[in-house]
Amino acid sequence: WARRCVQETGHGSDTSSGMVFCPHVNGQYGVREYSEVLSNHLGIEVGIYSGAPPRGFDRREWDSTKANTARSYKRNEVTLMACTRAFGMGIDNQNVRYTVHIGLPSSIESFYQEAGRAGRDREKAECGIIISNDDQRRTATVLGANTTIEAITQIVDDAGYSENDDILRCMWFH
Repeated sequence: WARRCVQETGHGSDTSSGMVFCPHVNGQYGVREYSEVLSNHLGIEVGIYSGAPPRGFDRREWDSTKANTARSYKRNEVTLMACTRAFGMGIDNQNVRYTVHIGLPSSIESFYQEAGRAGRDREKAECGIIISNDDQRRTATVLGANTTIEAITQIVDDAGYSENDDILRCMWFH
């Protein structure tokens, strides 16, 4: 899907662009890591943007990099961003054709705001969420209407790091 979107990207006013929302600045689900993966798989430059500096950047260097990256995105020189939700508040590109969320957004309102950055020109846009749901039985229990908060807490606490999926990570934050 992403490869098709990138291949359909034109030039100038016909450029299509996208945003991949990452849950973290650093680590396995961070903007830098996803930027590298996407760039390698798609063969294009992928910008990064987050409120806080990724590892290896000091604040001043990061602020300059952020400003340059946002400017390049607005000018359609970079057409795909790996970003946190900090990106897009001042970006009003009319040509955003897709948004992708890595993991569950923190709330329905967050998803609505971030997905709404695509299709502002009222042309077709696509929005997706990529999640892991490794144990569907456990998920059904955790999200069950009759499951107590104490039971959910126990399930989340008992799961080791290797057993975590997006559902449990979301529950941990809640």
